[in-house]
Order: sequence, then structure tokens, then C-alpha cells
Amino acid sequence: MCTGAEIALALGSTALSGVGSMMQQNEAAKNAARIQNARNAELDALRTRNKKLSDEATGIFDERMSRQAPDAQQNTQEQVAQQRVSELVGAAESAPQVDMGLSGSAPDIVRSEFAKRIADSVGKAKKDAESLGKLGAFSQMQFDNALDNQRTANRISVPVGFAQSNTQMLPYLQNEAELNATKPSSGIGQILQGAGTAGGFLAGSGKLGTMPQKLPPNVYGPPAPGTGVLGTIGSYFR
Repeated sequence: MCTGAEIALALGSTALSGVGSMMQQNEAAKNAARIQNARNAELDALRTRNKKLSDEATGIFDERMSRQAPDAQQNTQEQVAQQRVSELVGAAESAPQVDMGLSGSAPDIVRSEFAKRIADSVGKAKKDAESLGKLGAFSQMQFDNALDNQRTANRISVPVGFAQSNTQMLPYLQNEAELNATKPSSGIGQILQGAGTAGGFLAGSGKLGTMPQKLPPNVYGPPAPGTGVLGTIGSYFR
């Protein structure tokens, strides 16, 4: 039959174990929340960094698309054509005149026809130069566009590469943040739970009820061998 002391100890031990368990759960929950917040903070920081890099890459791409727009392409092609035509026509006009070595006694009609043919040749050369300039402007635009595309791709690859590196580093940064956010257990919960477990064991063992409630009669006289307080108490645990 359980005594009042055993019942009180059992109830107290149960409460003590419960408090210790709750303390441990509370510390674990706070640790988990700190860890989650730390990992999320690293993720948010990554998003902020990569958003800037993404905006930079988008800006480079938009610049290229503005140069590729039909109106911009037409204006650029006209400028290139004018430049090439000017260069070719200038070269035709500045070509040295060929001296055919006509004698001074050549008839005027011969001289006139010769001058006319020279002028026609120069005129034809200028028309051919204009045609070649316009045709060459298209080929030049194709080459310039391909070169511009390659340069744009190279420029975009820089922020994109940084963003990829940031993403690859995220797990390591999150692990480091988790370690920094983790707090060791205070140990109080474990101690309380352990004490409650020990108390419950003692209350359930029945030893508490067999402890002497009064001092032995011979406590004030000389104890007999093997008797006395220590001997009497020790007998209960043999």
C-alpha cells in the first residue's frame, strides 16, 4: 500500500519530468525557428543579389534589342550606305586620267568623242560605286549585327555567371548561418527530467514506505553491536 509520501513523491516526480520535457521541447522549438529564420535570411539575401544581376543582364539585352529595332536598323544601314557610297564615288572621281597620247593634229571630232567617252566612263563608275556602296551596306550590317550579338552575349554572361556562382554557394552559406544560429541546450530540462525519473523510480520501489518514522529506542543509550540509527536504516536496504 502506497503511503502519502510515496504518492506525493510520485506526483511531484511526474510534474518534474513534465516540466523538464517541456523545457527541452521549448528550447528545441526556438532553435528550429532560429535556424529556419537564418536559412531564409540567406535565401532572401541571394534573391536580392541575383535580382540586381538579373536587372543588369536585362538592361544589356534591352540595349541590344533597341539597336535591332527596324527603324534603328534602317537608319544605321542608310548611314553605312552613305559612307560606303561616298568612299567609292570619291575613289572613282579621284582616279587619274589616262593620257591616250592624241597628237595635236587629231580632228576635233575625235577629241570630242574621246572626252565624251571618258566622261561616260567616269559617270558609269560613279553609278557602279553607288550600287556597290548600297549593296555592301547590307553585308556590312549583317556582319555588324553578328558582331554586336556576340559582344552582347559576352556582356550578359558576366552577371549571369555571378548569379550562378551565388546560387551554388547558397547551401554552404545556409549551413554556416544554421551553425551560427544554433544555441546549445541549457541542460536544465534534462536535469529536471532526470530528477523526476529518479523520484518516480524511488516512489514506485516501495523503499520510501519502509523507512523508519521514529528513532530506535536505544538511540540515547549505548547501541548494541549492529544496532543504532545507521544499523537500523541500513537493514532496510539489505
